Amino acid sequence: MSESHVTYKNFVAGLTQVGLNLCASFRLGELPAVIMDSLPSKAEELYCSLLLVGAKGGDFWQYLQTVDEVEEHPFNTVSQRVTVKILRSSYPGMRIKFLYPGTEYTIPLQQLGRLAGWGRPSMLGLDIHGEYGTWFAYRNALLVSEPLPATRQAAAAPVCEVCIEKSCRSACPVKAVKSFGSFNITACTDHRVERKSGCEDKCLSRLACPVGRESRYCTDQLAHHSRFSLASIKRYKVNNKW
Repeated sequence: MSESHVTYKNFVAGLTQVGLNLCASFRLGELPAVIMDSLPSKAEELYCSLLLVGAKGGDFWQYLQTVDEVEEHPFNTVSQRVTVKILRSSYPGMRIKFLYPGTEYTIPLQQLGRLAGWGRPSMLGLDIHGEYGTWFAYRNALLVSEPLPATRQAAAAPVCEVCIEKSCRSACPVKAVKSFGSFNITACTDHRVERKSGCEDKCLSRLACPVGRESRYCTDQLAHHSRFSLASIKRYKVNNKW
């Protein structure tokens, strides 16, 4: 194994220790045009690779419980902070530019995740992994000046297509889950903002999916994400932007 691969392996191991247990890297010149078009100008002149960092299951949530700082969006701020720290320890002097989280760039995270083999479309509008189900998330996307070893690109295996039971569909109280490409987000969000809807702090359809149950978020983590998503839904609806 070359020195560059050893360094990268150690970097990935460092991320895994803090619960950022999904990582993929892509050479900029090998990315599809739709992704390249979302990058800042002169990206290929200043950077060599795009790094995608994610988390499956609740490991990163458990790590957050050990962090002293109380922040409004700890998943964003802490994941960025520790990613930079671990990168700097492995690659001193590396140039870094975050694409996500942030509002300056609109990077197609799902397409990147699919290139990495992390997921494919599901009945719920979320991507689904054959082993972890919908219980994974994108935490960071960043450009780096080091030519990192490229992740082998492989499509994830079919999941919903081969599911016979479709328990996610029957679990939805407003029948928002129908078939691929027809998730009724209006019915879902209208119901969620109702008082005592039963969907304020969880998604019943997501919980009904049998795939990845071992990776399912704990009650506290579910409530945390649901609280922020519900607040966003209410904000958009008030401003007539949904």
